[in-house]
Amino acid sequence: MKSTARLFRLLAAIALLAVACSSSGVSLPGPFSEPDVYEEVWSQTSEFGTSWEYKVNCSGDPTTLEPCFLSDLTLVRVLTPDGDVVDLEKDFNVNDYSGEVTRRWVLYGPQEGSPPASGEYTFEYLQSDEVIRSHAIDYTQSNIAYPTEVKWQRNGNDIAVQWSPPAGVEKGMWYKVIIGSEGDTPAAFVSQVFEWDAESAVLPDVPLLEDGNYYISVPVFYNGGYAYGPDKSFVW
Repeated sequence: MKSTARLFRLLAAIALLAVACSSSGVSLPGPFSEPDVYEEVWSQTSEFGTSWEYKVNCSGDPTTLEPCFLSDLTLVRVLTPDGDVVDLEKDFNVNDYSGEVTRRWVLYGPQEGSPPASGEYTFEYLQSDEVIRSHAIDYTQSNIAYPTEVKWQRNGNDIAVQWSPPAGVEKGMWYKVIIGSEGDTPAAFVSQVFEWDAESAVLPDVPLLEDGNYYISVPVFYNGGYAYGPDKSFVW
């Protein structure tokens, strides 16, 4: 349970690749007349069931945390079809291992929550107490099964990983191999993206400590969310 909860927090620290959504065309004050952002409602499926994730990303593929429309906002919130108002959390970071850049606001639902309802979701963007942009998107509920039979093997400083794909994986989806520290082992986080038809991967020269305690997970992503199985603990 604890290691799976860690996966949620760590997933919040990595960029989740996604397909671009259409922009709203809403006129804004200042230099950002049409912000290049995309809003998403995702499902997240695990051994505990299916829950939700709401997020908005800056578009583009930067190599640094360069400023974008989301950088200086005070708050981003989501109005759900059920009438809930959900405040998102700011998440700007660079993954030390892959160099992946994340520029977004995001919030994950509880593991044993409920899937996002189909309907209209409104994203509101605030500076101080003023809503400077409001944009609605439509969402249709969906989910996917998670990979199973995750295995690993150490080869020097490299780690080789294998898994069994879930049913329904197709072009346009992708995997991530995620490794994080456990217990008293100093914090470490490794993630790498792999193609939809992969069933194995090698992560070279991973920065793990000898005899350190870690976990590994292989979630699968699609344009409506992701799914992940139980973490697999190991000693390096």
